[in-house]
Formats: sequence, C-alpha cells, structure tokens
Amino acid sequence: MSTSLYRYGGALQLCDDRLLARAREAYDQRRSYTVLGPLTVRVGGRSVELEPLAGALLAMLLLRHGRGVTHDELRAGLWGAAEEPGDALAVLGRLASGLRAALGPGVLATLPDGYALHTSADRVDLLRCQDRERRATELAARQYPQREAGARLDKARRLLDEALGLWRDPGPLAGVPGPAARTARNRLLRLRHALYRKRAELDLDRGRYERAAQDLSELLRAYPAREDYRRLLLTALRHLGRLDEALEVFEEYTLSGGRDPELLALGHELRADHDAPWDDTGTEPDDRTAHGPQLSQHPVPPPDELPPGSFPTEEWLPSLLGTGDEDEAVEADDDPGARGDGPPPPA
Repeated sequence: MSTSLYRYGGALQLCDDRLLARAREAYDQRRSYTVLGPLTVRVGGRSVELEPLAGALLAMLLLRHGRGVTHDELRAGLWGAAEEPGDALAVLGRLASGLRAALGPGVLATLPDGYALHTSADRVDLLRCQDRERRATELAARQYPQREAGARLDKARRLLDEALGLWRDPGPLAGVPGPAARTARNRLLRLRHALYRKRAELDLDRGRYERAAQDLSELLRAYPAREDYRRLLLTALRHLGRLDEALEVFEEYTLSGGRDPELLALGHELRADHDAPWDDTGTEPDDRTAHGPQLSQHPVPPPDELPPGSFPTEEWLPSLLGTGDEDEAVEADDDPGARGDGPPPPA
C-alpha cells in the first residue's frame, strides 16, 4: 500500500468519533505530580491520597525521572539502616502494589532489582521548573543586537517568574518521611534560592534597581544569613543612591559576625561613597545587556546535612537535576533557610 493511502487511512481514523472519544479519555487521565511543595498526585483531575511511606516511594521514583531505583536504594532512602524493618522487601512490595493501584495501569514498572516510574506523558512540576530555568539561562547567555537584547532578557525574567511560581508552601516534599526526602529537600531549596538569585541578577543587569531592591529586601528578611542576597541588595541600593540604607544593611551583617571578604570590601566602598558627594548622572546600565548578563553557574555541592545510617553519599540518591550540566543551576549555601529550617522565600 502506498504512503498516500496510509495517510488517507489515518485521516479517516481522525474523523472516527469513537476513536476520538477514546483519545480524549486517555488524555484526560494524564497524571500530574508536584514535588516543589507538599507531594501531590492528580489523575484525571482527581486527587490521589497516599500513605506517607508510599509518598516517599513515589518521590524517590519521580526524582529519578524514569530511571530505575534499586531495592537497596529504596530501603536506604525510605528508612536508613537504623530504622529499616526486618521485612523491608515485603513492605516495599506492599507499597508498590498500593502505588500501582492508585496511579493506574502502565505507570509503575517492576524491574528485576527495583522499580521505575513512567512519566513521559504526565506533568511533573520539577521538570517544568527546570525547563524554564534552562531556557532563561540560555536566553541570558546569548549575544543579541542592542535593539533585541532588552526584549530577550525580559523574556528570560518572565521564565524565571514562571519557574518560581511553581513552588508551593510550606516547601518541597513537605511532610514526606525518610532520609531520601530529607536530602532532596536540601537540594530543592538550593534550586529555589538559585532561581531567586538569577532573577535578581537579571534585574540588576537591566538597570531595574528598584525592583531588585524590593525583592531582595523581602528575601533577606526571610533568610538573613544569605550572603548572596545581601551582596546583591547592597549593589541595588548603591545604584539607587540609598547609601544610608545600604550601610545599615552592611552594619547588620558585620554585627552578626559576617566575614565574607567580598561583602566586607563592598562595605568599605559604600562607606567611601557615603563620604563623597553622590553623582547621580542618570546613566543607563553598561553594554552588558547586549551580550547577556552573567548569571551564576556554580556546581551543586553535597547537601548540608546527610542523614545517618547507610545513606551517606550522593550516588545513593536519585538525581534531582538530571545530568551534571543541569546541576550547574544550583549553588550551595550555609544558612538555616536553605536547609529547610527557615520560612520559605517570598513568591
């Protein structure tokens, strides 16, 4: 049969009401998962309730992005050596059976040594967040003609806004038990901080200092130990000529015992600016806009807190950010907020 006849037959099938109804039914049964807040699952618009350990199992599988997770990894991630039950494999089997029943057929695959979750046709908020972050970083890194640069960088900022809009309080995987979820929360919170920092860097490079100062002030109130937020806020206030306010922010840092060399050097410059006449020339930002701002590209270090027991290394964990290239989107921090002890950053 010729190719044209095959195409004609396919076109006829598209007009078949019965096939269209089945296609719509399958589309409506797509699943959506959220890990950038409390773990939730929806199937065809219906919320699915899971027991805590089943949720922890689902989280580990989701964060592996379709790749298999072995029984050993699951036992370490759900309990750790200190709390693992004697019948751990039997419990895993029961949890997997309940998860399969809740999600429907064709989702949870049983492997010889573990399980995998098929999500290719579904929606996972973390993957959507990463996609927007990647596209924003690519837009900001490219070189454009001066007439196009502003619009492109504004689009990059909107993508970062969309990525941040996917997060939900009280934080990623809130309430999910187990060492794997605890470690995942650390890295996911670092990703959120990296998104806020990149957005502020874009605002500064675009010369939108007022907006940057407002956002960074809110973030610093929520995370006073974040030196990157403080440094960017001082830069914004300096450009705005609000030197008294900038010096207050800096003095607060030194009184808390801060010793970062870059921040201390910036504070000395602010004092010198404060003693000199302020020259408000009204100049526009430099031509970095045409070449793209230099957004942070720091690699992901190990988490700040590793759970005890037989769960000591990153290779035991599902990859949160896919390949190593994607990991460059996240930067370490040492403050309590990034470890999940403080309040979530403002939206």
